[in-house]
Amino acid sequence: MTFVAPLFLLATVAAAIPVLLHMINRQQADVVPFGSLRFLQVSVQRTRKRKYIHDLLLLLLRVAVFTLIAVGLSRPILHRSALPFGSTTRKAIVIVLDNSASMGTIIESVSRFDRATQFAEQLLGELESGDAVALIATGGPQLGIDETLYTNHEVILQALGECSVSWERADLRAALDRAHRILEKSRLPNKEIYLLTDMQAASWNTADDAANEQEKTRSSDVPIIVVDVHTAVVPNVAVRGWTLEKTANAVGLPMKVTAEVVNTSTVKQVRHVELYLDNVRQATSPILQLDPGATTRHPFVFTLRSAGVHRGELRLIPGDAQAFDDRRYFALVLAKSIRVAVVQKERQEVPYLADSFYLEEALEVASSGWALDVDVVTIDALTRKSLSDYAIVFCVNLPADSIRSVGPLRDYVQQGGHIFWIAGDSIVPEAYNNMDEQAGGGLLPAPLDAAREQPGEAQDVPTIGWLDQDHPALAPLTDPPSLYRSVLLRRYLPLREPAQHGARVLARVGEDALIAQRPVGSGSVVWFGTTMHMDWTNLPVKPIFLPLVAQFTFHLAGTGTSQNDGTAGTPWPMPVRATRPTARSQMRLPDGQRIDLPHADRAKQPQYEQTHEVGVYHLRVTDAGTTHDFAFSINPDSGESVFRLLTPEELTRRIGQNHVTVVSHTTDILASLRQAQQVGDLWEFFLACVLVALVVESFVSNRQSAKAAEGDASHALADSS
Repeated sequence: MTFVAPLFLLATVAAAIPVLLHMINRQQADVVPFGSLRFLQVSVQRTRKRKYIHDLLLLLLRVAVFTLIAVGLSRPILHRSALPFGSTTRKAIVIVLDNSASMGTIIESVSRFDRATQFAEQLLGELESGDAVALIATGGPQLGIDETLYTNHEVILQALGECSVSWERADLRAALDRAHRILEKSRLPNKEIYLLTDMQAASWNTADDAANEQEKTRSSDVPIIVVDVHTAVVPNVAVRGWTLEKTANAVGLPMKVTAEVVNTSTVKQVRHVELYLDNVRQATSPILQLDPGATTRHPFVFTLRSAGVHRGELRLIPGDAQAFDDRRYFALVLAKSIRVAVVQKERQEVPYLADSFYLEEALEVASSGWALDVDVVTIDALTRKSLSDYAIVFCVNLPADSIRSVGPLRDYVQQGGHIFWIAGDSIVPEAYNNMDEQAGGGLLPAPLDAAREQPGEAQDVPTIGWLDQDHPALAPLTDPPSLYRSVLLRRYLPLREPAQHGARVLARVGEDALIAQRPVGSGSVVWFGTTMHMDWTNLPVKPIFLPLVAQFTFHLAGTGTSQNDGTAGTPWPMPVRATRPTARSQMRLPDGQRIDLPHADRAKQPQYEQTHEVGVYHLRVTDAGTTHDFAFSINPDSGESVFRLLTPEELTRRIGQNHVTVVSHTTDILASLRQAQQVGDLWEFFLACVLVALVVESFVSNRQSAKAAEGDASHALADSS
C-alpha cells in the first residue's frame, strides 16, 4: 500500500483529542452515606458498569473517526504487488520480448523494438538484489544465455543488448508457456511475467479461435503484465510475394518474375518496384497507384547469360516505416544446358528400329537453337552415370527385370528429378507394379492396368478423346481438338484408378487414363501409355508429336528441382544427395559467410534450420569431383505486413487467464504500470468508514443521553414523593 499524500498521516495525532477530553471531563462524585437508601447500592453499581462500557465505546469511535479521516486524506492506494503472495518481497520475473518483424516499425524515429528494450532496461533497474529474472526472445538466433532465472541482472542486460529485430513471426502463446515453465522451477513466492509486444494479431496464430482453445496459455495465478509499444498504426505498402515463370533452368532462355504489391493502409499510396539481379538494378516499374487495401502486380522479363546461382531481388521505392517488407528475394540455379537422358533397353544397328528413334528425332529438333543436351544410353550404361546430372530421364520400353535396382531411380525422383515412362511391348504390368511397390510407390503415377488392344481388322480404332487444357505443357495443343483426336491407338497400357493415388490425368482414351503425372518428393513421374513408334500408334507422324515432346521436356525441365522459397525461421528441406558420406556440403549465407555442414542421417529428411536472415542461401555439394549447386530464398512472413491490432479484451481472451494487465507505452511507462497495478484508491473506503463511525457514535451517544434523562426523571419523581 502506498499513499498519495503521506503528510496527512500526521493528522492521526488528532486521535488523542477525544482521549484528553475524556480524561479532563471525568468527575469524581462525593460519597455521602444515607442509611435509608442503602438497598439501592446494587442498582447503582450496575448502572455504573453500563455507563463505563458506553463511555469506552464512544471514546473508541471518536478516536477511530479522527484516525480514519487522517488516513483517508492521505489517499491510500493498494497495489497488486503488495498483495500477500508470500512472506518475502523477493520475486522472480520473466521478460518475454517480442522481436518479430513488425516490431521493427519506426515511429517518430524510434522503433517499437527500441521502446520495448528501453522499458526492459528500466525494469531491470527497478529490481532489488536477490530478485531473479529471465529473458525470452520470440525469434531470431538463440540468445547467448539459457532460458532460466538469473540473479545476476547484468547477464540479462547484456543479452538484451545483443538481441535485435528478427525477420520472423512471433508465437507469443508458445513464449508465454515457456515463461510459465521457467517460473514453475522457482521457489520464490512472488512471480510475474512481462510481455513486451506491439499487439500484432498475427503473433497469436489466430486462424481459428475455437480450434485454438486447447492451445491457450496454461491457466496460472502468475500475473501477466502486457506492455503495448505499438503507439500508432502507420501506412504500409509491401512486396507481398512473387511468381517466377521460366522455360527451363538454363541460360539464354527468357524468364518472367511478377511482383505482387499490396497497400495495407487506409490511404492511397504511390510506389515503384525495382528488379535487381546479383545486386545490379535491371529495371524499374512505372508508377503504381494503389488504392487502400488494393493489390497490384507488375511483371519483369529478363534473360541471364551465365550459369550458376543468381540472386534476385524486388525492391519497393520509396520505402516506408515498415522496412522489413519493402524487399523480396528469389533464387535461380541455371545450367549451361538442359541435360536429358533417353534410356533404351539395347542399341539397334538400324536406328529406325529403335523404340526411341522418333523421340530422339523430336528432341534433336527441339534442341536446335535451345539449351538441350540429349544423351542416348542403355539401361546398363545408365547405372554408371550420375542420374542427378539429368533434368529428365526418358525410359523407353524398358523391361522391369532390366532395372536391377530401383533405389537410384527412387532417390533421383525424390531429389527433384523427373522420370518419363514410355510404354511398349517389353512392359509387363504386373512386373512394373511390383517394381513400383519395391520403391514405395515412388516410380509410377498409379498401378498399370491390363493392355487395351484393338484388332487390326476393326474399323473403329480408339483415339485420344481428351487433353487437360489446364496443364501448362498441353494447353497450347488442345485447340483445335483435331490435333489430338486424329491420333489412333491400336494398343495402349492405361493406369488403374490414378486419382486415388494422387496422380493428375493429362490425356484419356474414352474413360482410360493414357497420360498421367504425379509429384513425388521434389520431382515427378509421368506415364505415357503408348509407344513413340509406329507399331502401336500413328502419333509420331502427326503434327502434334513434335510440339508435345518439346512442351513436355521444357515444362519438366523448368519446374524447380527443390523448394526454393521459404519463410524466415522455417527449416529448408535439403536434398538427400547432399548427405552422402563422401560428400562435402557448404552453405553460403546471405551475408556471404560460408559454413561447412555436417553429414545428416540418410534415414531422415535433412533440414537446414538456421534460416533467420532473409536473402538467398547457396548450398554447394561436392562429391567425387562432381559439384551440385542448390539455392533457396528466405523472406519475411507476409502475415506481418498486415498489421491488425488486438484489443486488451481480445488479448486477455487469447492468453486465457484472469491476471492480465495491459499497459500502453508512455514517457514514464513504469509510472503507468504502477497505476495500472492499483487494485483501487482506498480513500473513499476510509471516508465511508468515517461516516459509519459517526452514525454509530451518534446512536450510542443519544441512547446514553436518553437513559440518563430517564434516570433523572425517576429521581425527580422520587424526590417529589
